[in-house]
Amino acid sequence: MANILDYIKWRGDITFEQSKFNEVDSVIMARLSYFDFDGVFKKYDEEITVEEAYKRYSKLPDRDVLWKEDVKLFPAMAESERFKDILVTRYTKKTDVSIEEQFSAVTCIMPDRSLLVSYRGTDMTVNGWKEDFNMSFMDILPGHLDSIRYLEEISKIYPRKPIVLLGHSKGGNYAFYAAAFCNDKINDRITAVYNDDGPGLSEKAAATDEYKRVVDKMHSFVPQTSIIGRLLAHEEAYSVVQSNEKGIMQHDVYSWEVDRNNLVHLEEVDDGSVFVDETVRDYIKESSPEEREKLLNVVFKMIKGLDMVKISDFKADWINHTKTLAKEYQALDKDSKAIIDRTVKSLVKIAGSNAYKNVNKKVNKTHESINKALDKTRKNIEENLKKLNEVRLEKEKILKQKRDQIKLASKNK
Repeated sequence: MANILDYIKWRGDITFEQSKFNEVDSVIMARLSYFDFDGVFKKYDEEITVEEAYKRYSKLPDRDVLWKEDVKLFPAMAESERFKDILVTRYTKKTDVSIEEQFSAVTCIMPDRSLLVSYRGTDMTVNGWKEDFNMSFMDILPGHLDSIRYLEEISKIYPRKPIVLLGHSKGGNYAFYAAAFCNDKINDRITAVYNDDGPGLSEKAAATDEYKRVVDKMHSFVPQTSIIGRLLAHEEAYSVVQSNEKGIMQHDVYSWEVDRNNLVHLEEVDDGSVFVDETVRDYIKESSPEEREKLLNVVFKMIKGLDMVKISDFKADWINHTKTLAKEYQALDKDSKAIIDRTVKSLVKIAGSNAYKNVNKKVNKTHESINKALDKTRKNIEENLKKLNEVRLEKEKILKQKRDQIKLASKNK
């Protein structure tokens, strides 16, 4: 099936003046923030087109990309009439291991001069992943505060312009947070907020008036077996989209299927997504923020022992890294081991309970389906018998009329 790259091939010659910004465009623009623009801009406030940005980017030494299809996306955008003249500016990137922050954003000026702020999601660094997990026990991350600061900066530089916020994964979470907790003047300028399979906000944040005032502008897209996009609190409208991948790999937006200028939508997420969501939510209910913080500190202490910068480094030497992890675990103190053991037992128990519930649900659904089918069959049989009886009575009536006519004719003779 077609994806966002095919969309650019099909619709790349159609400008935004001819066909307005749509949900597929939002996914593409969220993806733009993942490109490493270091060295592309001559100065921070320089405004250059997507076409020019790619020309400069392509002359720089090869950059790592998160997904292999990223290599195709940037040039496709630069060569298309639809995207090439969009202005890109004020790229920012911040990585601070001391506070466990990985933040990046870029601003795009659309042909109608409206603004689009694209927040980057998680990169492959250990630091970036640690920040993601911190959401399980922290209401506010350093990246949340920077997402607001960045939005405030852009809104001052470009006053009165309509603003769209968007992001994929953690970037979508940042977009939601910035939209909810920016000041009223900026909030009034926000026309839409898009979150592509990203976590929601904490229960505390989602219960605030600030969140509620903007929730109608928010929209999430999640694949049918979404895991990440179902985490934390989601009160906004969401759409389930068809992915041609399995499990966690559905987080890859290049696997999302496209039909003309729309994503391919489904009615609901599948049982796998529901199971993971229920298990994570139950674990969070049963554990305290302090317990989750201790667990993550222990786990990432072990990971630091691997001396990895990127999570992807594990795959490159997974045998030795696995051995090192085992040694790191053995070297933990008694309390640290107990934290891990308790968590594993708790997750196994919760997962087992939810699996049992889900099996019962499926059995009950099967019973319901069978009963409905049987009930429908019974009604059909009853209706058919009723019709047959009506036909029989009608025939008997006709026969009686004929007999009466014969008797009458005999008497007249």
